[in-house]
Amino acid sequence: MTDKTAIIYARVSSAKQAEEELPISSQLEQCQRKAEELEANVIKVFTDEGISGRSDSRPAFQDAILLCETDPPTYIITWSSSRFARNKVDAGFYKKRISESGVKLVYVSMEVDTDTTGGWLLDGVMEIFDELYSRQVSADTRRSLLKNAKEGFWNGGRLPYGFVAVQDKENPKRKRLAPNLIEAETVKKIFELKAYENLGAKSICIWLEDRGHKNRSVKWSRTTIHNLLRNEVVIGKSVFGRRDSNRKIRPRDEWIIVDSHDPIIDLQTWELVQLKMDAESNPSENGAHNSSHVFTGLLKCAECGAPMYTESAKGRKKRYWYYNCSATAGKNRAHKPRRLPSRYIDEWLLKKVCTHVFSISNLTEIINQLNEAVSSWQNDRNTKLVSAESRLQAIKQKQENLYNLLELHGLDAPDLGDISDRLKSNKEKMKTIEQEISIISTEKQPALQKVSEITIQEIGDFLINVIVQTKDPKKVRAFLGSFIDHVTVRDHDVRITYNPGKLVNHTIEVVPSNVVWLPEQGLLRKKSIKFKLPPRLHKKAV
Repeated sequence: MTDKTAIIYARVSSAKQAEEELPISSQLEQCQRKAEELEANVIKVFTDEGISGRSDSRPAFQDAILLCETDPPTYIITWSSSRFARNKVDAGFYKKRISESGVKLVYVSMEVDTDTTGGWLLDGVMEIFDELYSRQVSADTRRSLLKNAKEGFWNGGRLPYGFVAVQDKENPKRKRLAPNLIEAETVKKIFELKAYENLGAKSICIWLEDRGHKNRSVKWSRTTIHNLLRNEVVIGKSVFGRRDSNRKIRPRDEWIIVDSHDPIIDLQTWELVQLKMDAESNPSENGAHNSSHVFTGLLKCAECGAPMYTESAKGRKKRYWYYNCSATAGKNRAHKPRRLPSRYIDEWLLKKVCTHVFSISNLTEIINQLNEAVSSWQNDRNTKLVSAESRLQAIKQKQENLYNLLELHGLDAPDLGDISDRLKSNKEKMKTIEQEISIISTEKQPALQKVSEITIQEIGDFLINVIVQTKDPKKVRAFLGSFIDHVTVRDHDVRITYNPGKLVNHTIEVVPSNVVWLPEQGLLRKKSIKFKLPPRLHKKAV
């Protein structure tokens, strides 16, 4: 019975390495045989998968080193020096630690006796070569990723939401990112909610969940929404090299960012969202993010169009809060300050929303307009479909004529370069129209029916209760922001502009089950209601 013991450590950096080189199972098998040759009992096996040897942040590796120091075996066996580490400094440091514990490091692939001068030298040279190889692979991979991305190919990894990976026709071994028609519409809506309706990540999650939009079968989270709104992939860019070999985030100017595929979001919307998110990350620059006032972020100055945010003033006994135009701050004022006492304007505006926007007459008018819009939806859809298919056929005919010209003249065809450019241009146009046809074809027809006056009354009561029963002003603001576009303030009046379709969408719980609202299809135009400011507010507003 031998009293020698051994532990085994095996590692692969990636699934591809496991296929092309020695997989974990083979390493373990060879290490087990080596233990038998050494007449040692294997007491534990440690494996790390998908982790580079350039980093020492390997859980199993650290556990193996800890065991060597706390309950030392006779040997630690690994396939090769590169499996132990690919960083010269780390290799020397951890070899010193296990050596001081009396543990001998054994390689299966080669015999190295570090007790001799030649063996010590060979082991040191192998450390250098291991790190050199890793650095070369890293550089080659980086160049390959950059070349791949610049040519429009997808570099792999987790597929970003809103996209699918499609096989390239000219290079079947490669794939390209292309918009997923269904998910892309959700991405567009998320950016619209942020850019033009000023909703926060949590409110966007609620909006998506209420309408059954899933994040590939899982629920949306604030982190997911935040990451999506910050991800350049939606504007057609590939980003890689964010982290170094130790998984730490590099400075942004060291990232590799290239144009690689068709965007989902236009650059103007993207930049607007980034500005809003930058402002939210610094609440001192934008009072809307953490404000406890209901209409913060919704109020706008009609004189200059700037948003109105909250500011405070200290009175004799307490502090008072006001809405003021943001363009009046600093030295370069656009106009005179126009203060509105936030407490009174919030109470007054909420009453106006409840008594006018949520009134039976207004809700009846909205529902009737929705019914009229739905009745013409099918005709409009067919018209759009026929128009798109007609344009597609016309371009296909042009493409066919160009191919016939090439077949007739071959390389002697007149203006060969121009013909090639026109073929590429037509191909892109066909691709765009085919996507348009696909989106139109997958649109679901909305279904609305007449709703009784009793139900309309229930709808109004339901909307009012949402405001009355919700004590958190931030939640009330999120609810109002889901259908109110903005509230403009003049010297003598206030105008509330809102989306009637989005307003009705909140009433799904109280309408009959056979009635379906689809306001997100943009069936109705925005509405606005104008009110005169009461004297008390008017005096303080100027």
